[in-house]
Amino acid sequence: NTTKGIQAIKMAIGRSVKQALYRNGTGSNALVFSYIIQPGDEDTNGITLHSAISLNNGAIADVLNNPAPILLNTIDNTDGILIDAVSPVINNLTVPVNRLYKSGDTLNFIFHFSEKITVHAQPAAPTVSLTIGTVTQYLHYTSGTGTDQLLFSYIVQKGDQDKNGIRLESSVILNNSLIRDIAGNEALTNIKKSGVFAGIQVDGIAPCFLVSTDINIPVCENGPAIILDSVLTVRDEESGELISWIITSTGYHGSIPNKVYSFSSNGKTMLPNGFTYVPFSSHHGSDTILVKVSDGVNFIEKKLFITIQPGLPHGIIEPSQIICINQTPAPISGPVPIGNGSLFACQWETAGIDDSLNFKKAPGTNDAQAYSALPLNNHTWFRRIIRS
Repeated sequence: NTTKGIQAIKMAIGRSVKQALYRNGTGSNALVFSYIIQPGDEDTNGITLHSAISLNNGAIADVLNNPAPILLNTIDNTDGILIDAVSPVINNLTVPVNRLYKSGDTLNFIFHFSEKITVHAQPAAPTVSLTIGTVTQYLHYTSGTGTDQLLFSYIVQKGDQDKNGIRLESSVILNNSLIRDIAGNEALTNIKKSGVFAGIQVDGIAPCFLVSTDINIPVCENGPAIILDSVLTVRDEESGELISWIITSTGYHGSIPNKVYSFSSNGKTMLPNGFTYVPFSSHHGSDTILVKVSDGVNFIEKKLFITIQPGLPHGIIEPSQIICINQTPAPISGPVPIGNGSLFACQWETAGIDDSLNFKKAPGTNDAQAYSALPLNNHTWFRRIIRS
């Protein structure tokens, strides 16, 4: 009879006393008592039942109204009835060391839970919002399922910038995934140690070359030095930081006397000063010059391919001609130039027979391999200059 009260069986769950209430069974020889496990209930050693039924002003009797015994004389062993209704929580957080991180660096955050948990990363893995500057990025779950530590990571991207410290938001975003303990309790994902981490700073903005591609530079054997400054011009967006150009490889056929140049960024376009490639005498071949430009955190690299073409050998044009005054000499020619990549420019010049040091451009078409002179009325020198 439950008119005046509901019968119950008290039991110890961990350090708490709970009651399994009567549910059904009146009119039979078996009564059902039940208890609905509540959040926070936990017993890792097995529950313990009290030795008697609490009537709570109710009654239990037979058909003749004789009171039924309420002592529980025979109770099965309950040591194996374990209860875990405690949700895992994030107890602690390990963050990256305080320093300035560049593009390509990884920010690793380790979330320490109160117990081992399993990540069911379907349909998507959990994330955590991370504010870098004014832009929201995301830490992505990386590993740790089956342990009490989950690793979330973010790789610093080009363009990320935060010199005041990144901000970690206050909870894990599940994205329809599940984080549970072995009993199936879903984890509470609030992050106690969130907020701004002033010591974790990001600089993902590197200088950039105005001409991003590698450059081929042809040079003549025994030719003059080549100034490289203009092909190493960079643009930098952070005014005030120190920009350094460093020659890290110079090659075999020439040298670069000045290998380092630095100055404070103007936040715009900058040109180095003093980088000159000096070919070695009588050398020809190819050199690869490797140039590194750094802002102290990020760096870029560029290759200059310098090809020293072999010098042009001296050629001999046709023998002298004897003609009558005011006659036109036969066309004058010489051997086809060789070497230096086979790209040539011809220039024919003339001088008087008594003035062989003062040559000037020959009249008419004077830039072909052969030359047809105009009629002559005096002794005349001819020569051909080949350039490549």
